[in-house]
Amino acid sequence: MKRVLIALIGLAAGAGIGLFLGWNVWPVEYYDTEILALHSTYKSEYAVMVGAAYELDGDWQRAADRLAALGETDIGAWLRDLIHESIAAGRDPVSIRYLISMADRLGVRSDIMEPFAGQDDG
Repeated sequence: MKRVLIALIGLAAGAGIGLFLGWNVWPVEYYDTEILALHSTYKSEYAVMVGAAYELDGDWQRAADRLAALGETDIGAWLRDLIHESIAAGRDPVSIRYLISMADRLGVRSDIMEPFAGQDDG
């Protein structure tokens, strides 16, 4: 019984010291957190999220600003290439439509996109 109590006190003290050190002495420092610094995989996921928000609120200026944060020189061509890659990879059709809706707004369209452009969610 005494050993269990000592072990519990040791665990509690260790957790307390660890939390104190982690929160006060060596807290987390964030760096390279700009959207521009994202890996290409995460940039594509971010673009899908921007497209979903655009579908929801219809605020093109906000969507365009968010896409501009990616730092791509030609966002229309980048979106087109991303859509083609997503279609080839068999990605979720809803995600593809989110991207296509933004590409449409930019005037970017290709034959490969056509089958996905007018589909319903069901």
